[in-house]
Amino acid sequence: MRLIIQADLTPISQRLTKLAGQMDDLKPVMASIGAVLEGSTRLRIAESKADADGKAWADLASSTKAAKGKKGSILVHRGTLLRGITYEASKDSVIVGSGQMYAKWLQEGTAKMPARPFLGLSSGDYQDVDDLLDDWLNGLIGA
Repeated sequence: MRLIIQADLTPISQRLTKLAGQMDDLKPVMASIGAVLEGSTRLRIAESKADADGKAWADLASSTKAAKGKKGSILVHRGTLLRGITYEASKDSVIVGSGQMYAKWLQEGTAKMPARPFLGLSSGDYQDVDDLLDDWLNGLIGA
């Protein structure tokens, strides 16, 4: 003998349909992720002076220190790079970076200058994004 229990799954179906519709355009959540990563990148430049893995950047050359005097530190002189960190969110991705033409040289280094990678995701960034996504998804499903 089989026991059959019938239930009205309409509310669940409606919630899943709503959720599926909101998954088509992830731009709002991608913008939130971009804001988090923009902030952590700015902190990396302004405070930690280390790459995303926590490895400290090479110190400035003596000649560069002399030229900067007390007006700046590694990757900060006038603040152009720091202010130029931006993100661009789309429906399925986010890009964090800088439009400054010299940003690539700072990130990758040159023949005369060591790389000082300021872009990238730290383990803390991954955790922050994971937490943000948890909150976002819980908000969508009403948990």
